[in-house]
Amino acid sequence: MKSIRIIFNPKAGKKDEKFSIEDLILTLVHQGLTLSLFKTAKALDAYHEAIRASESREFDLIIVAGGDGTLNEVVNGIMNSRYQTPLAVFPMGTMNDFSEFLKLPRDPEKLVAKILQEQIHPVDVGKIGDTYFINVASMGIFTSVAHTTTKESKNLLGPLAYYLEVLKQFSATNLPKAKISIQCEQVAYEGDFVIFLISNSSSIGGFHNMAPNASVTDGKFDCVLIKKAPVHRLIEVFLKILSGQHITSEFVSYFQTSQIEFSTEEEVDVDGEYLGTGRYRIDIIQNAIQMII
Repeated sequence: MKSIRIIFNPKAGKKDEKFSIEDLILTLVHQGLTLSLFKTAKALDAYHEAIRASESREFDLIIVAGGDGTLNEVVNGIMNSRYQTPLAVFPMGTMNDFSEFLKLPRDPEKLVAKILQEQIHPVDVGKIGDTYFINVASMGIFTSVAHTTTKESKNLLGPLAYYLEVLKQFSATNLPKAKISIQCEQVAYEGDFVIFLISNSSSIGGFHNMAPNASVTDGKFDCVLIKKAPVHRLIEVFLKILSGQHITSEFVSYFQTSQIEFSTEEEVDVDGEYLGTGRYRIDIIQNAIQMII
């Protein structure tokens, strides 16, 4: 690795982060690496810069310094480029689900060691319509929780903020009525649901065992369908998520697939961003992107 482009979201993360972007820059410079920094200012800045940086062929590596949303933009940019530059992640968000799953270091010294050793591996990416995602497509209560939980709560409580918000939703007297139709080689389902996740990793919304058998290199999604049930039974399912035992519940369908179609009037969220409602097909692209792991 000689030349590196850092795509940095200055709004990501907490003010009291142990490591800063300056720590990363100094560590890279001390190793004799050439780098340049791009700061995002608005939505899609990271996406457009990832395309420009990849297609320029000027850089041996792109480092995304930010949270899951910034990572998603950069992945989409690289996937839409004619030339795909390898990617590294310096996690700076609140949850950093994908980075947590891969145990990517927040310590710049450890990250740069991986970069110098060129620990590059192919990683799967999902595609829904014209949009790519690296972690999860979700719908149902879990999707709304991701957007209703305040940034202040996430900064203060971390994953606990999501836990509390989900429990609040489950303890409501009447859960929202949500319906879905799912078709794939492994499963056909049509009916009520509470949560449906199509995931590349096991870590979703701070729940590290949501899809406990997930792998980012197996060419398959891990899908979690939580069906409508009495509230007290849903709370039981939710509490089992912490250990990954929820997949044994009679109200949960857990399966793997490389392609799936579904239809719902619920909002579909892709790596933290609303995509819309309606009918969708999702495919996995195996070994789609090269990453420092």
